Amino acid sequence: MNVFGVEYYRQLLAPIVGERPWLVAMDVLVPAVRYAEQLRSLGASQLMAIGVSRGVGEISETLPFPTVELGGTQSGGMMMQIRHAEEALSCVDEEVQRQIDAFDPERQAMVVRSLFSSDRRVGERRVFGGRPASWRRLEDKMRVDALWDQVGLTRAPRSIVPLDVAALRKSHQSLNQGMGTVWVADNQGGWHGGAKLLRWVRTASDQREAVAFFTGQCQHIRVMPFLDGIPCSIHGWVFPGETIALRPCEMLVFRVPGQTSLSYGGAATSWEPPAYIATQMKEGVIRVGEHLRATVGYRGSFTVDGVATADGFLPTELNPRFGAALGRMAGSLPELPLFLLHLATAEGLDLAYEPRALQRLICEAAAANPVVRAMQVIEGRVSETSIEQFFALEGSVWKPCLDERAADARVQVGPASSGTLIFGELKGDRWRAGPSYARELCGLFEGIEREMNLGLPPLQPAPDFR
Repeated sequence: MNVFGVEYYRQLLAPIVGERPWLVAMDVLVPAVRYAEQLRSLGASQLMAIGVSRGVGEISETLPFPTVELGGTQSGGMMMQIRHAEEALSCVDEEVQRQIDAFDPERQAMVVRSLFSSDRRVGERRVFGGRPASWRRLEDKMRVDALWDQVGLTRAPRSIVPLDVAALRKSHQSLNQGMGTVWVADNQGGWHGGAKLLRWVRTASDQREAVAFFTGQCQHIRVMPFLDGIPCSIHGWVFPGETIALRPCEMLVFRVPGQTSLSYGGAATSWEPPAYIATQMKEGVIRVGEHLRATVGYRGSFTVDGVATADGFLPTELNPRFGAALGRMAGSLPELPLFLLHLATAEGLDLAYEPRALQRLICEAAAANPVVRAMQVIEGRVSETSIEQFFALEGSVWKPCLDERAADARVQVGPASSGTLIFGELKGDRWRAGPSYARELCGLFEGIEREMNLGLPPLQPAPDFR
C-alpha cells in the first residue's frame, strides 16, 4: 500500500497554505476560481481571485471570497491575449489595487499566477513559485538545440537564420527531407507557444506567406525539417536530490488543410508510445532536469516537447514550467494539488516531497483514468455565457446526444479574451490508455461545426507511425 497518497500531499501543503492570504491572479477567471477553491480546501481562509477574462465554465454566485474580472478584449489571437493578460495583471489599475489592498491590508498575501507567468508582482504582492529570468530564457527556441547537445540528446538538424528571403530559402532547401520545413520565430516579442509563431513551409508560396507573417514579429527564424509523427511531450520534475520522469503524453497538434499554420489543441494523457520511445523520453528528460539544476538552479516541473517518429523521439523545445500535459494528468487526480506542489518546489520550500511516491501516484492515476481534452479558439463571441452539449459517436460520425450517460464526448463553448473557446473532451470507458485519439477529436470538432456552425476549420490528425 502506498502511504504517500493524495491525502499525504494535501497535509504536506496545508500548513504552508493556511498561514497567509492568497491572491490567485490568472488570465482567465474560471481556473483562478478553481485554484482559489483548492487553496480553501487546504486551509486558506483569506482568498481573492482575479481573471482578465471570464473563460469557459460555471462560477458559483455564492463564493466565500471576492472575485474580480478585469474585462476588455484583445484582438490578435491566443498569444496576444496571453501577453495582454500578463501585462494587465502586472500593472493593475487604481481601482483593482484598492480592492487588493482592502482584501490584504497587511500585505501578507502571496500570488498564484498562471503556469506561463513570470515572477512579476501583482498588486505589489510577491508571486509564489515565480519563474526568474534565467529559467524563462530556457524557453527560447533559438537556444534549446545547444542544450540538447550538452546533455547528449539526438535531435533533428536545424539552422538559425535572419529573417531574409534568400537565407530562408537556402535553409529550406538544405533541410527539407520530403515534407517541407518548420519555421519558428525567436523570442524578440516575448514568450510564445501553442504553435502560434510557427509555420509549416512546403512550397514557394508558403515561403512568401511565412516571410510576410514573421515580418515585424522577430529577427531570426529556426528552420527544421518537418518531422512526420506524433507530437508529444514528457514532464520531468526537479527536486533538490533527484529528477523524476512522468508519463509521456500526446500533444494535440492538428494539421489544417491548405494552411501553413498548425492548430494546437492541448494534450491527452491516453497515448502510450512504444516501449523503446518511452524509455528514450524518460531517460532524456532526467538528463535535462539534472542539467537544469546544475546550471541554473532549476526546481519544479518542466517539459521536453518533440515528435515521436519511426526513428525515435526527437526533441524540439523545452518548457521550463508546469505544462499542459501535467494539467491533464492532474485531471485524473482532482483532489491532488499538483500545480501547488510544483509551485512549492519552485519556491524552494524544504518539504518531504517523496519524489518516487509522487511519480507513481501521478503516473498510475493517469494510466488508469486518461484525460483526452482538446481545445480550439475562434474569432468572435458566440455567447457571453458557457454552453454545454454532449455528442455520441455513431460509426465514424459524431452526433448530438441528449442523454449524458450515453454520450461519448462533452463539449463546452464559452467566451475568451480574444473570441470563443471550444473544448471537446472524450468521456466513457471506450477511451482506454494506449492509442492516439487525435483522429476521433478531429471528427468531434467536425461534428461540432456541423451542429453549431461556429466557423471551425477542418482538422487533420498527425499519423500514428505504428
